[in-house]
Amino acid sequence: MNARQNPFFSVSTLPYQTPPFDQIEEQDFLPALQAGIEEKRREVEAIATSSDAPTFQNTYEALEKSGQLLNRVNLVFSAMTSAHTSPYLQQVDEEIAPHLPHSRRYYAQPAAVLATGCGVCAAHPA
Repeated sequence: MNARQNPFFSVSTLPYQTPPFDQIEEQDFLPALQAGIEEKRREVEAIATSSDAPTFQNTYEALEKSGQLLNRVNLVFSAMTSAHTSPYLQQVDEEIAPHLPHSRRYYAQPAAVLATGCGVCAAHPA
């Protein structure tokens, strides 16, 4: 039996990197959102704790380029929960929602979160 690959874990080859909606299934969202949040957290932490002298490229540009998986999956997830939701997607939304404001604060003030904790997730207790 072939294991199906989550389509969010690779960049779409369609024009404009349009998501492959014909391949996306509801169960793809939660693992992709969780992996995207963790990936972005690691990328921002690496930027915030870098010993290199801060420059536009290694701070602002690096932050702008971080979290590509989270951006990819969250754009589709937000559209689906707004326009074509289901009980399962609502459950995923409730589970993941507390981590998205946390992630926004973390990305805006990573040093503060590293020092004090966010109080939302186990990775950063207050």
